[in-house]
Amino acid sequence: MKSNMNQNRLLTVKSACEIYGIEGSILYHWIRYKKFPYYKPNKKILFRQSDFEKFLDDNRVASSSEFE
Repeated sequence: MKSNMNQNRLLTVKSACEIYGIEGSILYHWIRYKKFPYYKPNKKILFRQSDFEKFLDDNRVASSSEFE
């Protein structure tokens, strides 16, 4: 049940940068071009951790050792 709660957790840009080690400018670029769904209450940008992780998984490039 705890992992399900993490999947529905809302992340801020700052928290996602800290958790995943991504620069804020890259994350804002992905948000601008609507690479994953997000919420914008007032001026704050929030997105579900599960949507963000799905975007990362969908754009993963396999290493050459995975093809062997």
